[in-house]
Amino acid sequence: MVDRRKLYLPLIGSAISIIIGSILLAGKVPVILTLGSGVASAILFLIAYLISRGYRIAEYLGLLLAFLEVVSTSLTPAHVNSILEFGSSIYVSVIDTFTILAFYLFPIIYIIYFIVYLVKQNKETS
Repeated sequence: MVDRRKLYLPLIGSAISIIIGSILLAGKVPVILTLGSGVASAILFLIAYLISRGYRIAEYLGLLLAFLEVVSTSLTPAHVNSILEFGSSIYVSVIDTFTILAFYLFPIIYIIYFIVYLVKQNKETS
């Protein structure tokens, strides 16, 4: 059996990065964005928990969210412009680091782990 830990850890990393980024941006962005980030983090934590409990549908929801995180962030002008300003100040660089962690690195790791998990699972069943 393949260890599910590798599937839920990137979701937890993404959620924590979103929370830290939201705290750093509090007061600088509309409150609705801060609240939305809290909801997104809660959903990521919930899906991570469900994956750890063996709910297969949660694994696929995690995959969907990972793809959505990468695509939506890539298409959001505010995120793209912020990343382009990386290095302009320490504050912007720290925010950008959490953006990259939350919306690119951890979701891509999840996608890779998901694919590896499926391949290993198929080898075990054949």
